[in-house]
Amino acid sequence: SVSVTGGAVCTDDALAGRLTPEEMAGLNLLVNENVTCELPVILRGKNVRLMIYGTGTKITPSLSEGVLVFEVRISGDCKIVSSQLPAPYEEREALEDLAGRAVQHRVQSALSSSVNRYGADIAGLSYRVRSYSPSLWNEVSPRWREYLSSAVFIVSCDFRMERFGVSHG
Repeated sequence: SVSVTGGAVCTDDALAGRLTPEEMAGLNLLVNENVTCELPVILRGKNVRLMIYGTGTKITPSLSEGVLVFEVRISGDCKIVSSQLPAPYEEREALEDLAGRAVQHRVQSALSSSVNRYGADIAGLSYRVRSYSPSLWNEVSPRWREYLSSAVFIVSCDFRMERFGVSHG
């Protein structure tokens, strides 16, 4: 078992800043496919631990009025690992929504810190632009750092609970 307590962000071979554990979790969900992780949430004042798994990420870059825009879509499955709710299975839709919002917050925070605050492309966004649209890359590459530092990220997440979890209490 590995516990991540944060991460370093480097630009031009120098430390630019640090990411929190929550931001590192967001980065992991952004750059890796089929991620499995536990996600603590609170519903109606009760603690619930969800497991998200089978994640998929789609990143679509575009240029809008001179601003580089990345539409980030993350989806996957979730299940209840433990819950203090009296009838957690009746809260399925609310828990799916909470999972999506929690992941969205982590990913948005990771992007805001690494890209907008530190100017670092730790998520491989230049590769995503080149792969998705070579013509867009040709347009933005001469001033890549400038475009990247002012990039806008639209993050949406969708998680579905197909199976239920392992404990209640």
